[in-house]
Amino acid sequence: MTQTVTSDVVVVGAGPGGSATATHLARAGLSVQLLEKSTFPREKVCGDGLTPRATRELIKLGIDTTEEAGWLRNKGLRIYGGRVEPFEMPWPELDDFPSYGLVRPRSDFDDLLAKHAVAAGATLHQNTNVTAPVIDERTYRIVGVTTKDDRIFQAPIVVAAD
Repeated sequence: MTQTVTSDVVVVGAGPGGSATATHLARAGLSVQLLEKSTFPREKVCGDGLTPRATRELIKLGIDTTEEAGWLRNKGLRIYGGRVEPFEMPWPELDDFPSYGLVRPRSDFDDLLAKHAVAAGATLHQNTNVTAPVIDERTYRIVGVTTKDDRIFQAPIVVAAD
């Protein structure tokens, strides 16, 4: 028998974008289902480094970005290629952004953000592989998703963050 889960929002993908979206929506009082196809912690190929812009967003989310919390700070980029010496590019000094970027292993970073979304009120579903949208036949709007294990997650808002 197919299980149907109904909520205000379904977010597909619990990477940084999906988990941040789920956090903001749950804090606004919406019921949020956050779907992740794998299990945390999980390794991703890209991105252990964060710019000051991304760092500012983490601070807005309430993430502790101190070294004691496992973060390493950097003051810019060093690029190797096309010449003997590396090209050094320090982060700019701007009033609205921190003067540093951050580094953290991606597997730990994604797990931390997903847990932060859960702490805000979202429900995380791991090992939940989305297979297709659910489309309202009258309006042709996406009103949910189906999963590989025959569950249906319905909501008036579906965010594709996969």
